[in-house]
Formats: sequence, structure tokens, C-alpha cells
Amino acid sequence: MKKDKKKEGFTTLFIIILIVVACFPLRAFAERVEIGKTYWVEKSEKNGGIELTVFDCQLKECIGEEEADSDEIFIIISTLWQNIIPPVKKEISKSKDKEAGGLGFGVSKSQEQTQEVELFTPYLVENLQDNMYLIINNKHIAQIDEVTNELSAPLPLKDLTLPEYEDELEGRIVFRSYKEEINSLLLVFFDFEQGHIQIPLMELPEAKEEIPPLITQENEYLKISFYGIKPQGDICLIDLGVESVSKGNVIDLDFGQNVFLIEDGLYQYEALETEEMPFSLYGFTRFIPYWERRGYLAFKIPPIQKNLSLLVNIPRAESLIFNLNPKIPISPLPKPFTTIVDGEVAKIDILGLTRADMINGQYLEKDQQYLILDIIIHCIPLNQGNLILQSGEQFILIDQLGNKYSISEVTQNIRHGIKLEQTVPAGTARRFNLVYEVPLNIQKITLYYRGFTLEENIPIEVK
Repeated sequence: MKKDKKKEGFTTLFIIILIVVACFPLRAFAERVEIGKTYWVEKSEKNGGIELTVFDCQLKECIGEEEADSDEIFIIISTLWQNIIPPVKKEISKSKDKEAGGLGFGVSKSQEQTQEVELFTPYLVENLQDNMYLIINNKHIAQIDEVTNELSAPLPLKDLTLPEYEDELEGRIVFRSYKEEINSLLLVFFDFEQGHIQIPLMELPEAKEEIPPLITQENEYLKISFYGIKPQGDICLIDLGVESVSKGNVIDLDFGQNVFLIEDGLYQYEALETEEMPFSLYGFTRFIPYWERRGYLAFKIPPIQKNLSLLVNIPRAESLIFNLNPKIPISPLPKPFTTIVDGEVAKIDILGLTRADMINGQYLEKDQQYLILDIIIHCIPLNQGNLILQSGEQFILIDQLGNKYSISEVTQNIRHGIKLEQTVPAGTARRFNLVYEVPLNIQKITLYYRGFTLEENIPIEVK
């Protein structure tokens, strides 16, 4: 008994030592991540087809001649893949002819024989970049970078194949991410037939809890959560979380082109081009199932005393509208001066034409003035989607002498201006101000509208 107790004590001590040795590198990685240092992980997980092992991970600022941007980092992960699909034993029939009689007479007869063979099932990943991701701090998603091919022992990014049972493939992969305080790293591999694999590379127990979203909505493709608005200089950042709910599919979407900030239910702010901003959701962005991708869209700062909403207008999907400050009512609309009905495509409310001596601190020459046309454009729902306006050609002022005035470049710089090519989402109405530079002595102004199904000349007076 004494001998057994000593053995038991030795075993317990051995296990404790293993735990300490195994945990130390992970905590070190969490508390003081050092660039260039290798951190041991040594973890394995299985699905129905493979066993995936992660040996270690490392942070670097350059790989070969490829350097990360000043605000980015490369995360290199060493892996081992093994095919664990057992072979299937199957009996195969083989025919063998019997020999003729001893004297050479008679006819040979066929005799069936069976042979047992093993049939192997290969494991194939056609595009690893579509199946494997690194989840950072449970909210930022990094994709495998092409710089993987610059490594000395890279995993194949295309057609990763393990032909037979117990075949192994060892290699490294690289993820590119922004520099940030790392609380957790989770390697995720998607396989919707054999099962998904998750391998925690690092997790800090003392990590701060995330504040829950203020609003969450979803349609048939995406689940979107709104976390808040953060002013930053002369712009504001909309903090969003986006997750694919499209039956196990990843979704690549030009997200910034499909999200609008709406003031008073009508004035539309488009997302600013900020692809270089850390964690920007502008431009083509990939969203994956089960994990929310946190990020920002930047907009010009709207008046905070106005009703604000966020419109997510994804092609071929139900639009999502987030009322950001529902306690503030939408301002009443002025009565339109006239309305143009452009077939079954659009309806345009003309609210009025006003003068202005200065716009955005800019004055015109003494004999010139600004005129501002206030309009509301209604996009009638159509199967073909959004309404695209060529505003520089569709709204023209004409004076008493027949001189034509297109919208000024200033229009694109004012708060409620319109672009030369302006999108109005299907089924919505948008209010715009169009600025013109005209002579002070202009008289008998006519608004020429060149529409989709008609042309109209509308006499209009300056208020």
C-alpha cells in the first residue's frame, strides 16, 4: 500500500507539472505578447474527417520581403493535419478459369473468387481561405493571407489533400490583423459535412466583458447589431457587429455601399471611404457564420437633435432599419410646390428654390449667387432594385434667355447635397439640396427635369 501511495503521489505531481508547463506559455502570450517570440500551443481537435493539431503561433512584422503596415501584424500558426477516415473493407469478385480435362478435352469453366480490399476516402479542402479563420478577442475576424506562400513550409491554400487514412500534412499559415491588445485567439475551421473544429490558441480569464448591443436585427442573410456611435473629429463611427445567417455560407459584401445614415427619415448620409481605418467595414468585407465581425462605418456627423436611423439595404434581401434615437420625432415635411410623377419609377416632390450668399464659407463673385433646390425623391419599389440618378443631367435650371445651369460642385460638399451619380434605395424616399451658381439678375427660372420616362419644364420662383 505504501508503494502504491508513493506512485499515486508521483503521478499527481507529474500532472501538476504538466499543467503548469502547458499553461505558462498561454498566459505569457496573453499578458505580454512579444513580436518574434514563438508561443507553444500543442492542442488537437477532430471532426469526422481529420485531426487538426496546432503546435505553436508567432507574431511577426515581416515575412520575407513582405512587411506589414505600421498598424498591422502577421500571426503565423504551425499546424499538422491527419486524415482519420478509416478505410472501408470491401470484397471484390474475381473470375478464374478452371483448366480443361487431363487429356485436353472439355471446356474450361469460370470460377468466382473474392478478394478483400481496403477503400480509402481522401480528405480535400478546395480553398483553405474560405474555410479557416482566426477569431481575435471574440469579435475581430482575420483571414488567411496570401503571404502564407512566402513561408518556408506553407500549407497549400488550394486543394489541400490527404489521400488516405493516417496521411499527414504539416505546414504553416499566416493571418494578417491589426495591432491590438490581445485577450483571446481562436482558430476556426469550417466543414459543414464532417463537422467544424475550434482550437483556442490563447484566452485571458481576466478579459473585460463586452457591452451587449443596443439593437439587433436580421434578415435572410445577415444578423446585424448596433453598439453605438463614437464621435471622432468631424466624423462619427457607427459601431456594428455583423454575422452571416445564410445557412452556413460566408457572405462577401460591399458593406459600406449598402448602409446609410438617415436624418429625419429623409436626409441620407453615405458611408465615407475609410478602408484604411482599423476594423473598417467599408469595401468588400467577409462575414462568417456563428461569429460576429465587429467593425466601424464612418459618416459625417449629423445633427444630434434630429431623429437618426440606420438603413441596411442589402441586395435581394429585406432591408433593416435601426432607429437610433426613437425618442426624437421626425420633423414635419413642408408641403411640396409641385410633384413630378415619373411613370412607375420615381416620384419627385419639389419643395422650393431659395437664395444663399455663402455656402461652406465660400462666397461667389459680386454678380453671382447661389440657388438651392430642395427636393424629395421617392424610389418606387421595382424588381430591378435601387434608383440611380444622374443628378448633374436630370435637374437643370434655365433662365429667360435659355441659358442652362447644371448643379455646382459645391452640391457634393454640403451636408444634404447630392452626388452626380446618386443611389436611392428601392422603396425609400430621400431629400436632397441641389446648389446652382447663377447670375444675380436671373429671371423667369425654369426647372428642366429629364426623367426616366418623361421630360418636364416647370416654372419656379425663388423664395
